[in-house]
Amino acid sequence: MSGQQPPHARRSLTETVREALAERIANEAIGPGDRLPTERLLMAEFGVSRTVVRDAIARLRAEGLVDSRQGSGVFVRPPPPPSPTETMRALSAIVETLEVRAAFEIEAARLAALRASPAQATEIGLCCEEMRDAGTPDAAESADLAFHKAIAAATNNSRFVQLFDFLGARTIPRAQLRKLRLAPAPPPDYGAQILREHQEIRDAIRAGDANAAGEAMRSHLSTSQERYVGLIRATGG
Repeated sequence: MSGQQPPHARRSLTETVREALAERIANEAIGPGDRLPTERLLMAEFGVSRTVVRDAIARLRAEGLVDSRQGSGVFVRPPPPPSPTETMRALSAIVETLEVRAAFEIEAARLAALRASPAQATEIGLCCEEMRDAGTPDAAESADLAFHKAIAAATNNSRFVQLFDFLGARTIPRAQLRKLRLAPAPPPDYGAQILREHQEIRDAIRAGDANAAGEAMRSHLSTSQERYVGLIRATGG
C-alpha cells in the first residue's frame, strides 16, 4: 500500500496532465486530427502512473477535446463550428478595430513618409518582401503585422507604437478569423491585392509623399472594412 498515491494526490496529478494537454490543444501545438503522445510517452514526460494519464485523457474526452480510436490512439477533435452569435460578435469587433486603426494609421503613414529614416524605410520594404514570399498564412500574417508596426515606428513618435502594441494581434483581421475558424475562402486574387495595397503604402513612404501615403493607407483600411461589413451582411447582420 505504501507505493500507492493517495486519491487527492492522484487527482492533483491528473489535473496537471489534463491542463498541460488542454493548453497544447488550445494553442494548436497538437492540432485537430493530431494524435496525442502515447501513454508511455506521457508517463515519462510527466513522471506519473498509467492511471493518472488515463484519467487525464478521460477528462479531455468528457470535455469533447479528444476521441479514442480503437487500435490507433487518442486524437484531437476539431472544434465545433462557431454559433451565429459568435460569428457576428467576431466580425463586429473586427470592423470596430479597423475604424480605430484608421483613426491613427492614416496619420502614421503620413508622418512616416515625412520622418522615416533610410533604415526605417528599408524595414518597411523588407516586410513587404516577406509578405510576397510568405509560404503559409501564418508567415503572411506575421509579415503584415510587422509591416504596420514598422510604419508606426517610422513616425518616430512612441505613442503610435504604444497604440499599435495595445491592439496587438487584433490588427490583422484575417488572422483572427482563421484562428476562430470563421474565415471564408478568400477570392483567388486576394493575396495579390493585399500585397499591392501594402506596396502602394511602401512606395509613397519611400517617396516622402505624405498625402499619397495617407491616401494609400486609407484605401487599404477602407477596402478591408468593406469586406468585413459585407461578411456581416452575408451572415444576416
